[in-house]
Amino acid sequence: MAISATRNKNYGGAVVTQKYSPLENITYVKGKAAEYSALFTNRLAQLTNANLLPQPLTLITDWNAALLAVTGHDPPIVVISSNRSKWIAKGMQMAGEQYKIRPYAGSGDLKALLGNVGKQTQSPPLYSPLRIEGDRRVYVVVHALEYTQYKTALADAGITVVGWSFRAPTPTSPVLTGFGASRYAAIEFCKHLRANMAGVKWDYAWLLDDNVMGITGFPGYEVAENAMRTASATTEQVCSAFKGCANVESFSAIKAWATEKWEEATALTPLETPRGIIQQAALWNIKYLAEKKLNFSPIFVASGEDVSMGNYLNAVIPKAGGTPAKAAIPYLYYGGMKIRKEIVEKEAHDESPGAIAVKTAKDAYAAWFAAQEATPTPRGGTAPPPVQIETTRTETVSAFITTWFNSDDPDVKPLVAGKDPTVQATAKCQAVEQVACGAIWRKKDKDTYESCVNKPAVDAIFEVPGAGQVIVQQQPPP
Repeated sequence: MAISATRNKNYGGAVVTQKYSPLENITYVKGKAAEYSALFTNRLAQLTNANLLPQPLTLITDWNAALLAVTGHDPPIVVISSNRSKWIAKGMQMAGEQYKIRPYAGSGDLKALLGNVGKQTQSPPLYSPLRIEGDRRVYVVVHALEYTQYKTALADAGITVVGWSFRAPTPTSPVLTGFGASRYAAIEFCKHLRANMAGVKWDYAWLLDDNVMGITGFPGYEVAENAMRTASATTEQVCSAFKGCANVESFSAIKAWATEKWEEATALTPLETPRGIIQQAALWNIKYLAEKKLNFSPIFVASGEDVSMGNYLNAVIPKAGGTPAKAAIPYLYYGGMKIRKEIVEKEAHDESPGAIAVKTAKDAYAAWFAAQEATPTPRGGTAPPPVQIETTRTETVSAFITTWFNSDDPDVKPLVAGKDPTVQATAKCQAVEQVACGAIWRKKDKDTYESCVNKPAVDAIFEVPGAGQVIVQQQPPP
């Protein structure tokens, strides 16, 4: 089986559609659901056969404080981060300094972003405790290898740091990481926190990327939560999402936006159809995800963890044989409300030993999947792999990326350092993840969407590994 696609000549650029998408113009062959489904089942089999999943998930934090602090309070804000502890700490400092100059109230108040603090070079993030209305807690979820770095840097920030890790099958096994695993851990932390609360439990939790500064027209956390409760009273909604940011903006651009808009009244805009991508900032129904045993999928290592989840919610998969059909899962989407993210300059990254180890592990998993998907079907698997692509000829995705990236032709070679083996492996991994995302739910023509996979295959990757019986181990700080 081969897919038809072309090179994304801007791959490696700053825009989201350039950064994670080596391919363009992907088309699918009708009637090949079994082969497309194998993109998921073979990756899941790799992790299972290597005894990397299912494994207990260890969550590290001050549990007494965490559970006492959250009881009876408003839905928490959970931030997913890596390599940016010092940058976040600086943002918390800016939140305090700006408040002294010009007080602000709540997440919808853009006075927090006016940049009045001396030689200020970055904005206070949307999850800064001073920018939050209601009585809610903020958690930053990072890999356990970075826990100590974040705990030290954010000691005075009013933020609780949580470290996560899956138990490794052997002492020498590489730690399981990647974009999908990190979001999976964040959702499981929310489920665990809610399950262990005393008294009244919140049902929702916010997941934010660490450089989200604001949302155009955002009326505040509480208003969005109330809107979801109202909608869910009729039809339960799994989340509320907003229009993703394609271009990450500079501090000066964020400041200019806030300066222009800070006096405008805000209100939730009407819902749009079709629903858009869930990314960067979303309010999740943790009660629903826990009851249905759903979560992001760890098989997405280098990209696609958010697009795949959104496509799964959107997907309508017809009944096949004895397999029941899958209907779309309702969620709210505010397409007129754009998420604003700020650039984190490279020099602001921690580059701590833990951060480097996490990136090294992610690169290793991308290379592992890329190598497996470049060879004939493994024993017990279903073709593909190899994942093949059809351009002027039919070849494996791996060979296609290698030839393209090794080119010295300035009109052909990508924007990234193409001859770097790590860069090539990441692109190969992302190319398959692109194809997999589209196979779940893709736009067929102007007004038609369709799924190209079998329901059991996609159900399996979004269900919590181990038949939904994830084991969470609480661990105190080291």
